Amino acid sequence: MNLVMAVVVALTVCTNPTTLTQTAQAIAFVESRFDPNAVGDNGEAIGVFQIHPIMVDDVNIILGGTPYTLDDRWSVVKSSEVFAIYCLHYWPKGTSEDWARGWNGGPSWREKKWKTNRYWKTVKERLNEVCYNKAGK
Repeated sequence: MNLVMAVVVALTVCTNPTTLTQTAQAIAFVESRFDPNAVGDNGEAIGVFQIHPIMVDDVNIILGGTPYTLDDRWSVVKSSEVFAIYCLHYWPKGTSEDWARGWNGGPSWREKKWKTNRYWKTVKERLNEVCYNKAGK
């Protein structure tokens, strides 16, 4: 299953699933170049979305249980689910900018927006490439 399909499977409620899917694709490219075996931040960030342990904990709290483990970060499908759950919980009617800055800066990214400027610029550039490529431009 490719990354786009994994994200689509993870979506349960979204006001704009195409935008979330495209944003997920851009973020996965920026974070790992789509490499599910990527390891960063001194071993703390794992997988295609470079998920930290605190994010797994946060999503489990959101869901009220422990459906996700740290090992799930190696799975493209489960990482995509974590991404979608996290983004749709904090920004259910969000934009690509909300989701990207939030993925990088956490739920309170607006309080430190300047810290996410470079990340958002990189994701936005990738989003533009993905969107234009799909449109055949």
